[in-house]
Amino acid sequence: MAAGHKRDSNGNIVDNDAPSTAVSQQQPNTANSSKPTRRFECTFEGCSKSYTRAEHLGRHQLNHNPKDIYKCDFPGCTRTFVRQDLCARHRERHDAPPSKAAETLSSDEDDGDGTTRRVGRPRLSSLNRNAKLYEIQTGTTSASAAQTPGLDQSTNSRTNHAPPVTAQATTIVNSNSDQAPSEYPPQASLTGSINSFSIDMLNSQPPTGAQPDGYSRHFGSDSIDYPLPTLPEFHESPASVRDEFTAWLFDEHFSNPAAAPFFNAPMNTFGMLGNDFMPFGSTPMFTDFRHDTLPQDISFEITTSRSDGEVVSTEEVPWISPSKRLKLVELLQGRFVDAENKDIISLGQEIFNDDIDGEDHVLSLRSMQQYLGSYWKHFHQQLPILHQPTFSADAANDLLVLAVMAIGASQLGSRHSKMKTTAASRFATFVAWHLRWQIFMHVDFRPPAKLWVFQTLLLLEIYEKLASTRQMHERAHVHSATMINLMRRGTTLIGEDETARRTPGPTTPAEAWQRWIETESTRRAAFAAFIIDATHAEMFGHAAIMVVHELRLPLPCDDALWSATTAAEVGRVHASLHTHGIKPTTFLDGLKRTLTGKKVKTNSFGRTILMAGLLSITWHLNQRDLQVSSLGASSSLGMPGIWREALAKSFDFWKRDFDESMSHMKNVSLPWQQIISSEDRDVCSAAGVLHHLSHIALHVDVLDCQIFIGAQKLFGRVISQVDRDRAKHKMLEWVKTPAARSATFHALQLVKPIVMQASSSLDFYNCRADYLLERAWVIYYSLLVLWSFGYALDGVLRPFPSQLPTHQTYLSPDLSWSGQVQTPISESQFQDQLHDARTYFNAIGNATGPDDLRMLQCGRNKLVGLLGLFASSFRDSRWELLQEGANRLEGAIRILKDGN
Repeated sequence: MAAGHKRDSNGNIVDNDAPSTAVSQQQPNTANSSKPTRRFECTFEGCSKSYTRAEHLGRHQLNHNPKDIYKCDFPGCTRTFVRQDLCARHRERHDAPPSKAAETLSSDEDDGDGTTRRVGRPRLSSLNRNAKLYEIQTGTTSASAAQTPGLDQSTNSRTNHAPPVTAQATTIVNSNSDQAPSEYPPQASLTGSINSFSIDMLNSQPPTGAQPDGYSRHFGSDSIDYPLPTLPEFHESPASVRDEFTAWLFDEHFSNPAAAPFFNAPMNTFGMLGNDFMPFGSTPMFTDFRHDTLPQDISFEITTSRSDGEVVSTEEVPWISPSKRLKLVELLQGRFVDAENKDIISLGQEIFNDDIDGEDHVLSLRSMQQYLGSYWKHFHQQLPILHQPTFSADAANDLLVLAVMAIGASQLGSRHSKMKTTAASRFATFVAWHLRWQIFMHVDFRPPAKLWVFQTLLLLEIYEKLASTRQMHERAHVHSATMINLMRRGTTLIGEDETARRTPGPTTPAEAWQRWIETESTRRAAFAAFIIDATHAEMFGHAAIMVVHELRLPLPCDDALWSATTAAEVGRVHASLHTHGIKPTTFLDGLKRTLTGKKVKTNSFGRTILMAGLLSITWHLNQRDLQVSSLGASSSLGMPGIWREALAKSFDFWKRDFDESMSHMKNVSLPWQQIISSEDRDVCSAAGVLHHLSHIALHVDVLDCQIFIGAQKLFGRVISQVDRDRAKHKMLEWVKTPAARSATFHALQLVKPIVMQASSSLDFYNCRADYLLERAWVIYYSLLVLWSFGYALDGVLRPFPSQLPTHQTYLSPDLSWSGQVQTPISESQFQDQLHDARTYFNAIGNATGPDDLRMLQCGRNKLVGLLGLFASSFRDSRWELLQEGANRLEGAIRILKDGN
């Protein structure tokens, strides 16, 4: 064949140098239409169904000729099943709490109960809602769906895994079928923009057309090229964060000709430097694309939902196989051994006691299924670092699977008994205790470390810090720097990957997709480490290790890409983004835009990263101010604190931008789709928690609050009288400032709705069942602020409400080695405390802004009922630090009664 020519998919010779617009004038590609799709047809008389896979046909045929019939034994239920596992799962849903009966009988349960659905997306995400919106707006009806090959009309679900969204009225694209669409509208060529990931690879071509009204508003390039200053190295003092880099962040018009050296080359598909490795061609994989604002000419596959909470799929594949479960049990028995710690030895004996194959044992196959299911339902959306559509417990590293199980076990739903959740938490503690040493001894724990090492360490740190014992919390704090330095000794934080550059490019869509997944997952691991570092520095008073300028990465990709279930789906979304000229947003650009009051197009995970960036800046600038004050060098280094007002405005802008984004997602849906899913509620709640935390941490130190309230030890060090006097003096001065009123106002906004919406102990805040890991501690932090503000201004409480309990006796908490369970307070005690707390909020909680608190002259220390309510809730936590927090709140009540 002559140079410069190639053959198209029909075998015709075409000119490589021909303009790309020529393709748009050709007829739609129908080459695939000549390839017959192999169908497996049901031979039962009167049944005309057919399937693309033999195993699907086999399952279907059980309905005609069942080997056994399994009946539900729940009183009054007449349901029957042809498979025992389906019957067992159905039977357990009868045991769900009455208030959730309808939901659990029609949705996937959190634990999988031995089986699972292939969940490629969050339940009822905006992506799923808009899939239905697209179908209605473009004229797709159930009648047309009924004619689509592979659609099982009896269950309204497809037999393949990635049902598409139609782009035009009569077009239905089935990427898993060899049949080409029967009709395409006029479409522009993508040949010029996709040079190594061809149309044939994608199976179907994304149509493009005229831009709809409002297109430029949503898809115009908002990513402005800012000149970057030369940045200090990682190991320099936090004080070096100021100078040019700080000025660049805060000043919208800052200009420096000495641009940062790491942005002087174009970014490739993954936002990395260079163009050597581009698995999906030259088209960029960008993050500021919002699936809720896609033009109607973008076509990509999507998993539809049958109801609020259920993702449709005909396959029911176990989360973990019996062989993998057996391998993990052998690993736990053989290598998770501690010959020194008597408590751990006793815990191990407890876990391996009895019949480990028994259905209710913590090591049973059913229990492990529940741990994995709980992880994906309750935790994954908070820190989406694992690629759910392709994650396989059987194929994943054993230590990573155990880390996932530890998180899931600590988050088991409230439908389980307290005995079950306590046993699961103790199993997680046993796993986590040994897991860190197993990782450290692994051959992959060396620079440059493999991705699974970072993922396992991140999940382990989350569990140790936010769900386990005091001892493990402190251990995680010590070793957090180890993980970050391991990242620094590779390219995780900056995106450059020399190994990938030297590796031959992928030859198939599957290989390209897998390479992209690994790159995106690595980037998300780096951001997760940064989030943990920045938020925990403000929450616990830990030292922040990372600085914003060392993260030289684009923000995470959009959810539509991250949750895609096929390479073809990724390719089509990816190509559509490039066709519409969408450009990347780097983390530093997004952070600067937030600081200067400009919107950033990203998903909820990206917004969390941006808030972590604001918190990191807050911490480092505060440390700089402490250095300036301690040295008395304000004349030469600048006056401290002038940056706080700018950051406070940025916090509020971040929250406003987040709320407007969520509101937009709701407004683009049809009225019947405007049902806020549990995921949406959790996302909104998490954003509110971060917003209030940011303002509180900006104006008061959590360590000063804890010392003022009577903490005897912090970071393993006994609090001296000198430290106590210093903290007391500092808080008595603080309470006179606007900073105190701002911190108190935001603490009120977080805590007040919880109290005012409760009517009984059954619907009061239950931190044991709270899946948002940071919320309980931020509530505790807020209570410290409210107490410090009230006690510093009004002193001891007179008259003291003697009818309210000041101290209660409890049995040992869940995570102590004895593992006993506490007895809750009585309903009458709860109602007395609730009434007192509402009286407090009626007096002080009606402030509409921080300045309103200045007008209050009394009632600021009437906190006995409020502190008692949350002390009881924290006592029931599965986290030892919150149980200690309950002690501290009760100590604060005693101070209000008797003074120091």
